[in-house]
Amino acid sequence: MVLDVYRNQNDTSDKPQKWDWSLGLPQYNWLKNTLESSTAKHKFVFCHHIRGQGRGGVTNAKLYEWGGYDGANGNKYSFPTQRPGWAKPIHKLFVDNGVNVFFQGHDHVYAHESLDGIAYQAVPMPSDSTYEIGKLANAGAYLSDTLDGTGHIRVTVSADCVKVDYVKAFLAADTGGTKHNGDVAFSYTVGTCNLLPISLKKFTGYKNAEKNVLKWITATETNNQYFDIERSIDGISFEKIATVKGNGNTTSETSYSYVDNLSEQKIFYYRLKQVDNNGNVTLSNIVILYAKQNNLDVMIYPNPAKNKINIQYPENIKNHQIRLFNMFGQVMLETVANTVDVSNLPLGVYIVNIETERGTINQKIIKQ
Repeated sequence: MVLDVYRNQNDTSDKPQKWDWSLGLPQYNWLKNTLESSTAKHKFVFCHHIRGQGRGGVTNAKLYEWGGYDGANGNKYSFPTQRPGWAKPIHKLFVDNGVNVFFQGHDHVYAHESLDGIAYQAVPMPSDSTYEIGKLANAGAYLSDTLDGTGHIRVTVSADCVKVDYVKAFLAADTGGTKHNGDVAFSYTVGTCNLLPISLKKFTGYKNAEKNVLKWITATETNNQYFDIERSIDGISFEKIATVKGNGNTTSETSYSYVDNLSEQKIFYYRLKQVDNNGNVTLSNIVILYAKQNNLDVMIYPNPAKNKINIQYPENIKNHQIRLFNMFGQVMLETVANTVDVSNLPLGVYIVNIETERGTINQKIIKQ
């Protein structure tokens, strides 16, 4: 279900405060009737913001229309007088009707909290090139499990179990080392979740010369027969390229690796298909590896820059096309010159994209 709070005035008036923010009685009744009549095993509610004002999750969930309390210390229960004719505060609706997870945006940071058995989940920014704006600005409003970075929330639902993963994302120029697209930074489960044949602690990859090296670690294994390594060039259609034998049954940490000898493809997507002794299949997160870009072969300076940047190429690069992207993916300028005027660009972070006969180069610069 998706809902949101509204002002009880028009948008040209002063910003409302406290009880002035409201779902409105029609939407509240719709929410109440929908929850009470639902026979769904799992219930999720999505909203931009809990109550239209303030940062945070469970601290806000106790106040005003959402939780019913107000006062200087938030300890005065005023819901009956502030919302006459309404059955109960919204959070109590969730508790009484078995809501599992409440998802909200607004704060641009990953944060997971729990109140009365309900997971309050703030979703991360998908495209912050600094990887820390949300956490620096708003993490202090949350009480637990607050992480930096960018990415998305992946929700996996089965008959008795919900698994929620924070899946990280990085710009191509920043990928490598400990930063890999598809890495799971945090996970939790709701419901009765049977143990999977393996507990996959990590699945990552990196480039080594003209090869892609894949590594994964299991914390435990139960009847684990083998892993199929699958590869894709579009992230949609995967094919098996190898099989690695599993470790059967173990409670000890086990490390695996596989080396893929590459073609000239610029980008590869990898995943693991784990198969147990009964033929049951579990898919891993996806690891994305880019073709070698030889960033060190090209010098871009100064960085940060105020008026211009200079681009110096090795002798064996003869032809090149330069484009400058902002963080929204918009092309801000195109040129073939080795000196680029950036004086008219707004302050911020940009990606210099250089297409050459030797491949593609992406490098981040800062305009001051």
